[in-house]
Amino acid sequence: MLWLVKAGGTLTLYTARMFGPFTVLRDGETIGSGGSAPSLTAARTLLKWFLIHPQVSFSSDELADVIAPGKSNPRNRLNRTLHALRDYLEPDRGDRSSVFIKKTGAGYVFDPGGSWEVDFWQARRLISAARQARQAGDIEAAIRDLETVAQLDARVFLPEDIYTEAFADTRAAQERACRDARVSLLRLYLSSDMLPQALASALAMLDQDPYDEAAVMTVAVAHAMGGDRFAGIQILLEFRDRLNEDLGISPSSDVHRLVDHLRSGDPIRVSPAPRLRRD
Repeated sequence: MLWLVKAGGTLTLYTARMFGPFTVLRDGETIGSGGSAPSLTAARTLLKWFLIHPQVSFSSDELADVIAPGKSNPRNRLNRTLHALRDYLEPDRGDRSSVFIKKTGAGYVFDPGGSWEVDFWQARRLISAARQARQAGDIEAAIRDLETVAQLDARVFLPEDIYTEAFADTRAAQERACRDARVSLLRLYLSSDMLPQALASALAMLDQDPYDEAAVMTVAVAHAMGGDRFAGIQILLEFRDRLNEDLGISPSSDVHRLVDHLRSGDPIRVSPAPRLRRD
């Protein structure tokens, strides 16, 4: 843990949870959401933006567009929001300038200063660490890191902001990164003969997206590796039919090849390889 040492020797740690309902804690105590107060609602939106982009300078116009796109008097709105955010995070600072929100020429930058723990940052670190661990052959460490990513992803990134345009690009990138991580975890489970874990993880992914091809293939392979190739083949054929009936599309050639392989009776070998891709 990284701590900020404030004047007077008080230690303060801020924690932000961006997977699941947005929550901010100061020294383990939840800071109130502010209810429906417009200025505080905008302040929390601005804080999310700053936490996604720490140490990046943004102009006043860019920040105003985050909290109130297309609204009148954007600078006034931004000034009120910045004051509300400072009071939200640092209620005891009085008239002193914020520790975190710093003026930079025509804009502002959020400097966490080593005093913040954010699960959004944690997910990125874990994905990178798992990749390095897998390349080094430390499968156990890679699995451990990816399991944490899967747990975070299951909570959904900023669920209250699904339709907020300001976070759309970040959400799309985060969802891709987390899904890739979860698919990598499936392959690591299978390659390590951890069939119950592979099956449970794949079924959890199918709860979120019933058309996730990699998850369906994992369920099929787990059954086949467990000795029931017929069940694996049936799962894949039913998935093919469901895709065709519900979406009017066909599965990728990976699914067809897997069906053929299971029918052939050849041994099933899964390596901790990069994620599966659709054709």
